[in-house]
Amino acid sequence: MIMKDTALLIEVTVSAIILVAAIVLFIVSIIRTAKGKKKSIAGIICGSLLSLIAFIGIVYGAFGMLINAMVPAFEGVARK
Repeated sequence: MIMKDTALLIEVTVSAIILVAAIVLFIVSIIRTAKGKKKSIAGIICGSLLSLIAFIGIVYGAFGMLINAMVPAFEGVARK
């Protein structure tokens, strides 16, 4: 059970780091495109997709940890 929690915590941490990087990429690409310096449409698309994937990873990890925390309680109720 501890290994599952550790793996999910690592997954949430990595997803949070990727989310921050994706948001930075997204904002920088929007600013560069708005100033007309360079068309960064690929950066906008990649930043938005990466942020969506990272957010889904964070939600998956959080629900996984919640389920792992609730399993012993349900097992105790089932034994009675």
